[in-house]
Amino acid sequence: MTILIAGGGPSGSYLANILSSHGIKVVLVETLDNPNKRAFSSAALPMDDELFKIIPEESISTFWDSWQIYGPNNKKYRWKGKSNLGVVLDFAKLRDSFWKSLEKSGVEIYLGWKVVNVITYKDFAEVKIISKKGEIKTLFVNLVVDATGS
Repeated sequence: MTILIAGGGPSGSYLANILSSHGIKVVLVETLDNPNKRAFSSAALPMDDELFKIIPEESISTFWDSWQIYGPNNKKYRWKGKSNLGVVLDFAKLRDSFWKSLEKSGVEIYLGWKVVNVITYKDFAEVKIISKKGEIKTLFVNLVVDATGS
């Protein structure tokens, strides 16, 4: 069985890692060719979040211990903890860590490629991918997972 995952962000990479660790052949296709591209750090995870347990330590950019929101009439509400409540992630380091782990586990990775067409048949899917340079490849897989986000 071969599974193609379109999208190498946290969800796609984590899924690829789980499947690979169970002996499933995985192909990961990611449009970014470099983990530093579009590496905004806007994800803030609470310390007790299950996702926090799988985040590589080197991808944590900072901790947070308070947050605030503004309500009607600019009324400010603020919460402060006695210790760290969560983390803000560095997406470049997170992607880099995940992608290196996937390479070590044998996942076939296409960085800088994009899925452009999927044709499904009874027992397999024919997937066309294209590189940033315009090279086209056709892959035959058993299952396609869309982990591209939006």
